[in-house]
Amino acid sequence: MSYYIKIVLFTVLSVIASKSYCQEPVENETVKKSFILYRVTYQNSDTAMGLVYAKENYGLVSGASGEIKAGYKKDDPRSEVSLGSGLIIDKIKNADFYSVYIFNKHPQKADSNYLIREGDLIQLPVSVIKTKNPGLFRRVDLAGAIFTEDDGSAFTSSDILWKRNDQHFEDSMLTVWSDRIRKTGNAVDPASNPLFTRIIEKGRYIGKSLVQVMKE
Repeated sequence: MSYYIKIVLFTVLSVIASKSYCQEPVENETVKKSFILYRVTYQNSDTAMGLVYAKENYGLVSGASGEIKAGYKKDDPRSEVSLGSGLIIDKIKNADFYSVYIFNKHPQKADSNYLIREGDLIQLPVSVIKTKNPGLFRRVDLAGAIFTEDDGSAFTSSDILWKRNDQHFEDSMLTVWSDRIRKTGNAVDPASNPLFTRIIEKGRYIGKSLVQVMKE
């Protein structure tokens, strides 16, 4: 399991809070979802092509556009910087990918901190089932996180999370995911990465390390 996913696991644990859910009339709404950019290839200093992973039923359409930002990284000057924008061109035939035309906001700056690259996030409009309480997993999914098993296979997918809003589904997901976190915490070697032993300074788990939290 990648370090990125481990950090996502910690984020999931940190934001878990009890909420009330109820069945609601089915109604769709348009919200923004962050998609990871792949295979960014520059054509010149201010334009590039890239890909985003999305199933056809995600509702992405040609001409949809959105802002591109760098992902969050602590103490990184590039973190969450607005880098430009992207425009959906078309779905790739026989694949769950869409091509994106990319406009670099800072073509005059040659350093790589301002270049849009693979792993950056583009926010695009998607249609989801409207709910007063969207649930932990949907919120994290819309922020761009990917839920995977240790072997890299999908734990769940966006289209499933966008269609469910009931308490039973959320509780079931939390139970299974919490079990995955504990198993990972027991299997990981804390010495393999300083992130695992760094002491948390704020929030619910202040004073504990990441690996301690994962084992709870």
